Amino acid sequence: MSAPTIGILLYEPNALPRNALAEDKYRLLVEKMCARQWQVRTLTYHTSSHDAVQREARACDAVLAWINPVEPQLDRAALDAFLRELSNVGVLVSAHPDVVLRIGTKDVLVTTQSLGWSVDATAHRSPEDFRASFPPKVRRERTRVLKQYRGHSGQAVWQVAALPTGTFEVKPAARGDPPRELSEDALVAFFATEVFARGSHLVDQRWVATLDRGMVRAYLCGTKVAGFGYQEINALYPAAVGDDFTRRQPSRRHYYTENCFLFQKLRMRLEKEWVPALQDLLAVRAGEFPLLWDADFFLGDPPDEEFLLCEINASCVSPFPESAITPLIAELERRLGHARRS
Repeated sequence: MSAPTIGILLYEPNALPRNALAEDKYRLLVEKMCARQWQVRTLTYHTSSHDAVQREARACDAVLAWINPVEPQLDRAALDAFLRELSNVGVLVSAHPDVVLRIGTKDVLVTTQSLGWSVDATAHRSPEDFRASFPPKVRRERTRVLKQYRGHSGQAVWQVAALPTGTFEVKPAARGDPPRELSEDALVAFFATEVFARGSHLVDQRWVATLDRGMVRAYLCGTKVAGFGYQEINALYPAAVGDDFTRRQPSRRHYYTENCFLFQKLRMRLEKEWVPALQDLLAVRAGEFPLLWDADFFLGDPPDEEFLLCEINASCVSPFPESAITPLIAELERRLGHARRS
């Protein structure tokens, strides 16, 4: 097989050129591709440069898109159409937008309830639906988590707690945003403005009381686990009265290979049970999964709730840990070889 040309598609809100080789997130991946004599191009995407980038992308054998689901000034529908057009003319696209919509939005927490890997989750698709069902539910359970249909890096994620006064405390996961106390009417109005009026909707997830055990992220290349990340304290870490503020700030994520002993039970469940079931349930073939995606899990109580799905990320999973890069390239090479034989 002749050396392929690989496009690394990155977004730039100011339409300035980017260079994947000069960015820490992508440098090692690009270096390893170049070491195989592959041609690697950085494709800087912006709505204003759509046509020029598309011409360059059509000359690639594969385009790997690393663009967050929500970005300033980004027309997501136009980007998804751009990627579909590339796929339709024979360019291998990862992650394909149609697959992202099936596995990589917060709706997956609702659609995959039958797999037994998630906590109770419900979608609210209108302010009226939200008003009718959410306030009574959170009053019964005291705390729930709300997530916008699409988001990243803690954006548009809120912990909502019912207070004895009859009001609600809304605590954002995004750093720097303070909690607010809202009446029921103000709560509904807030989410009507922040979410529903923008054409999105909410997924309402049960609060996991064992969040203080940290969270483990499983990285997958296609259908195989390629590494893990563990974070002790995340953005919604429970805060008790009198807690030392400096000791409950989000901590760094520590990375491990897929062979790390600590996570072998999770690896086995993913590869032998959950990913095959996900394929069947959502009609995703093995070769359609993103070259790199991840699933975040709460650490609950064994055996039934030892691992509880928090969310799946598929649009823009940076090439970490380093142990995932060689499997990613191998899976890409396999798919390119299959495409050329077809």
